[in-house]
Amino acid sequence: MKRGTVVIVILLMLGGSLLAQDSYIGGSVGLEYEKSSVKLEGLSDYTPEATGIGVNLSVTGANYFGNSSLWGVGYSFGLTKAILVKSAGVSQDVSDLPLIIGFSVKGQRRFAVSNKFNFHLGAGASLNFTSKSESGVTATNSIYNVIIDGLAAYKISNAMSVGVGISAGIPVYSNYVLKGGGGSINFDVDVKGFYAMPYIGVLYNY
Repeated sequence: MKRGTVVIVILLMLGGSLLAQDSYIGGSVGLEYEKSSVKLEGLSDYTPEATGIGVNLSVTGANYFGNSSLWGVGYSFGLTKAILVKSAGVSQDVSDLPLIIGFSVKGQRRFAVSNKFNFHLGAGASLNFTSKSESGVTATNSIYNVIIDGLAAYKISNAMSVGVGISAGIPVYSNYVLKGGGGSINFDVDVKGFYAMPYIGVLYNY
């Protein structure tokens, strides 16, 4: 009986969110700027500072709960391709760099400026993952970040919005793994730096 009550409450909350049409899902394109230096476990010095620019394509969304639909959970999944990388001021070849796969989840707050204009502010965590195989050895790198995100969305209809936003983050943990010949080696990586990404998107309101 208690389980049934909990299910009913959850469905009513979701139903209120759906009717309010404050939740959304959509696609975005962004230009990511990153500055960082790294130090592998066991080494004493950081690599020279590197900067990079990449093009990002993402599926992004948020689901808001409750009668007021002010608090919710935001999420995204995306791919980033580097188009420019400089290390110690010298341009690097980016043609064979792997795609960066990214996931994020965050707590989010909606600020209703008007009936058509909403501002969404969130904070949470993201994971960026790359993998590359060469000469029988596969190298994978996982970077965990703390992120903040702001999105200004304008409703062009009840069902659709256009948005402009910016996401930024700093790395807090990284792991580098080499696999080959039936074995693997793990390295903890100390990463210093940040990234920032302005983006635009088209959103479906529900």
